[in-house]
Amino acid sequence: LVVAVRITLLPDGSLSGEPQMVGIKEATNPLAQVAVEAAIRAVVQCAPFGDILKPENYALWNQIDFVFDPREMLGG
Repeated sequence: LVVAVRITLLPDGSLSGEPQMVGIKEATNPLAQVAVEAAIRAVVQCAPFGDILKPENYALWNQIDFVFDPREMLGG
């Protein structure tokens, strides 16, 4: 299951709203909804991101798509 989640950020690096699922491979998999919820939860728990993003580059990072691919996690 590969899940893509989009976040939109405020200039201070905080979330401007709820993360949105923008893509999922294997959407018919019974675990798809669980994977989406886990991806969104992970992004919310990591916020705010202001301490790792440079304010002068806000135009570059005001919207970010995170792709959660288990094959690439943990050095895989």
